[in-house]
Amino acid sequence: MKDGGKNLIYALLTLSVCAILYHSIFGAPTEDALVAGEIALQVDDTTVLSFGIKKSNLICKAFWHNRFKGDDGDHTQCIEEMRRDKERVASLPDIYEEQFRKKKGRGIVLSLGSTSDLRMALTTIVFVRDYFNLKDGDLGFELCSENARIVSLCRQQTHLVNGLNCVEIPKQVEVGGRFFMYKALSVLYSSFQHVLFIDSDSIPFKNPVDFFDSKEYAENGAIFWSDLWGHECSKLVWNKEQAPIGQLGWPNHIAWQYFDVQWKPTFKHAQELESGQFYIDTLRHRKPLVESFHCSSSPFLMKVLYGDKDCWRFSFLANKASFYYPEIPPGQIVSATGSLHRKYLIQYFHDSPAFLHQYKRYIGSGLNGLRLYRPPQIEPSQFSYCPSSYDGENIRQLKPGHFLDDVPVEYKDKLKAYNEKFASLNIV
Repeated sequence: MKDGGKNLIYALLTLSVCAILYHSIFGAPTEDALVAGEIALQVDDTTVLSFGIKKSNLICKAFWHNRFKGDDGDHTQCIEEMRRDKERVASLPDIYEEQFRKKKGRGIVLSLGSTSDLRMALTTIVFVRDYFNLKDGDLGFELCSENARIVSLCRQQTHLVNGLNCVEIPKQVEVGGRFFMYKALSVLYSSFQHVLFIDSDSIPFKNPVDFFDSKEYAENGAIFWSDLWGHECSKLVWNKEQAPIGQLGWPNHIAWQYFDVQWKPTFKHAQELESGQFYIDTLRHRKPLVESFHCSSSPFLMKVLYGDKDCWRFSFLANKASFYYPEIPPGQIVSATGSLHRKYLIQYFHDSPAFLHQYKRYIGSGLNGLRLYRPPQIEPSQFSYCPSSYDGENIRQLKPGHFLDDVPVEYKDKLKAYNEKFASLNIV
């Protein structure tokens, strides 16, 4: 062989060795160097999935959960279940044409799973109507359940609210997310085009009509709020191990592969969603709404996500659907002695309180003795937020800029009004 040929072979071998060494040291290419969906799924232990994520680095869990322990670290079972579930969902027929054809107007929707939910839901509706001086026709109200007995009991209370509609949801075949799919189902089977969905333990602190009339809703057709956890939590270390929270904001979570969405360093990609309340134009966002239901009823996804909450975020991102996502960390109502212990979340809109969430039961004392805790606002250079602990943050170790003060009188007055409605409500 001539010297030129030998030199070419040596050069090619040298390049191959250098490439192997480079990737072993620096890892796979960054997301900026990759085009979404162009890297094919392979089958051996060195698999590189979409967006340059190594198979061995996948996360197939969320928020303390680890459902794929038999994978021995290579996540073969997780990937195979993902593949099968995507095939299953792709074969599902669109059976909601009639539901969308009937939708019109705007209103508040709640999902009922128990009789205690019914009492809290009715209290919320009466509170909103009276506190914000709503007139007939401003908003409709619908309570939805798959349980015929609860729907029957609901229909006996329609005298409490003019125009209250109690909707019985058809029994479902898909039951993978048995306790999580009812939010999406309630929105699907609601008669409203424009929906404010709220959990029965979420109390509106701002007139819902103002949101429907807002510039943000008109431009995006949806408003969601963020949770406490996100990509920033990947930097936390608890007991010498990485903190098991915020995984749905990390680029190597299996959900990005499932939805074929490339993670980006933006708040919408990096911060988990809190689905206790949201606004949605159901006709404008028909496809992500249906996909949110399929997600929250998926046996696979309910193993790797934490309930339904991020089904909404992933479904909207997958469809490139617009939604307004205030880059304001939730406030917390806390008990504060030597440490902060979370009681409720406060969600904000333009820095004013919009919802008090996780109010699980009637408490006559309201917010007395509690404090309002707010972290610093997210800087433009940031794209995620995470508290320093799940609960029990040490007051003395709070970083500069963290805000701890008395609960505003406005909050107490609204909760007092809610409690009075709850105590006076006479359910048949």
